[in-house]
Amino acid sequence: MIINDKIQSSSCLQHCSSVENSGSKGYVQLGKLILPLANLSLPISEILEQAYLEEGDILFCAGTLIEGQGNLCSDLDVYVITNQLRQARSISISRHHRVLTESRDIVRADECTTDPVRLIHTTIPGRATKIDIEFRTFAEVVNLYASIRDIYEYAAHNLILLTKRVSERDESFIHRLQNSVCLHGHVGYDSLLAELPKEQYRYLGYRWVASDFSVLLDIAGAVSSNDWLRAVDLSRENLIAQTSGYMRAQGLTNFRRKWVSYYAKQYLSEDLVQEFHHLYLLQRVNATPSACQAFVQRSLDFVDRIFERTHPVLQQQTAFPSGEEARKELDTAQGNRNDLYSTLEYEYRKKAYGEAIRPTADFEIFEWLSLA
Repeated sequence: MIINDKIQSSSCLQHCSSVENSGSKGYVQLGKLILPLANLSLPISEILEQAYLEEGDILFCAGTLIEGQGNLCSDLDVYVITNQLRQARSISISRHHRVLTESRDIVRADECTTDPVRLIHTTIPGRATKIDIEFRTFAEVVNLYASIRDIYEYAAHNLILLTKRVSERDESFIHRLQNSVCLHGHVGYDSLLAELPKEQYRYLGYRWVASDFSVLLDIAGAVSSNDWLRAVDLSRENLIAQTSGYMRAQGLTNFRRKWVSYYAKQYLSEDLVQEFHHLYLLQRVNATPSACQAFVQRSLDFVDRIFERTHPVLQQQTAFPSGEEARKELDTAQGNRNDLYSTLEYEYRKKAYGEAIRPTADFEIFEWLSLA
């Protein structure tokens, strides 16, 4: 059970999840939070003061400045886990850049309401960095963890389609919790980390993007109508999504698309990184049909390689359906359906489970590639 401990003075010792005290990452030293990439040294007492802490609260800092990949324009993300959200009338509105309620309404300085506050943004004088504080209740975190477990139970027994998911804000929270520095409420913080269903969430992260057959149909449709610009655009996005899925299966928890290229060099082998960058940057692609056709085919071949590399990763995770077990599950789901759509969908989804009968570019829906 997630617990919250009594209010206590923040320790000057490092208390964090996976963030290490090294190089450009954020760390605690002598009562200050040091953010090398923003060239900032923030007194912990001032951060706590901005958060309107109550007894039993947990406060941790996260984001790119903590992880060591931010810059002078990055925000510091602060999370307060509490029993109940603050009321707007309890916040000194004029002290902050912006205060937003749970319904995302901006609170004005002359307003005195009981609306629950979800976010507080505070600027740092003379800097492009601001402090973003988000409040969450213990009950909300418990419900989020329960939702992850419920979706996982569904996903593990339904390998075709997974549309159930958590919100993008919840995804950011889960990633940041696992890459954070705790400044207050260390016992409760450790409990938050311990009770997070990490392996189930890793599987969901993979499934939310993996082997999306509908996207493959969109690519084929664009090719068939000679809409080459759209075919290239869709192929590039599919390349990014499936590469993200492969990295998520390995443990990547940052699901935001804008960071895929950053993490590629950490999770992909050297040969895959080079090819990914080549395709990601659309090298040797111009507006001619032949160049676009070549790009579509190269991207499909690359995704096939990603599926091939994903297969052993899935098998290493006990919480992941994989290999022969997953293929049998898909065979059962397919049943006696042998129409072209069903046949190709199941063939495509089996690739990540170790059954690659032929290149995706050879699917019947891509016969127009050879005619372009």
